[in-house]
Amino acid sequence: MAIACRPEPQGSAFVVTDDSPTAAESARRSLARFELAAIRQRNVMRTRLGLGDDELTTLLYLSEHGQLTQGQLVAISTLTRSGVGAMVNRLEEAGLIERVQDPHDKRVRLLQLSARGSERMRQARGAYDGKLAELLGELPASELEALTRLLSAAADATEQDAGTEPDGGQAPASAQGDWRRWG
Repeated sequence: MAIACRPEPQGSAFVVTDDSPTAAESARRSLARFELAAIRQRNVMRTRLGLGDDELTTLLYLSEHGQLTQGQLVAISTLTRSGVGAMVNRLEEAGLIERVQDPHDKRVRLLQLSARGSERMRQARGAYDGKLAELLGELPASELEALTRLLSAAADATEQDAGTEPDGGQAPASAQGDWRRWG
């Protein structure tokens, strides 16, 4: 018989019963709930921005990582090189991204969010970023470190299961009949 705390507190204390989930099961359920909420948030963002999934992935990546090359974008998207090129042109024409010269290699052009793209991403996220900052600000450093380790390990496991490398390196193998990978 596993005894653990129910995820919902009753007043200021947790209720413990024989049929309560274990702490690990409660955490797994919370992560599953978060995953579903994140999918819903992503769909809301796509609607707010009027973009497809690969375009949103590009903007999310750029908003978190700053800059990348078009070749690196091929590795993190589901598109071919020509598909990424067309998408980059659309995002650039919409004023959401811009190309800048790499300061270390003048031959290379980097993609980054434009000022308009940054503002549109802030609006698309809604109140989420502020609420997340507030929640994280309430945790002690030791809990933040444990949370960071857990989420990083969960992301690594998810990426490995999806056939990609944790650092975003290898794109998943194309599925039979995926027209975007033909050629």
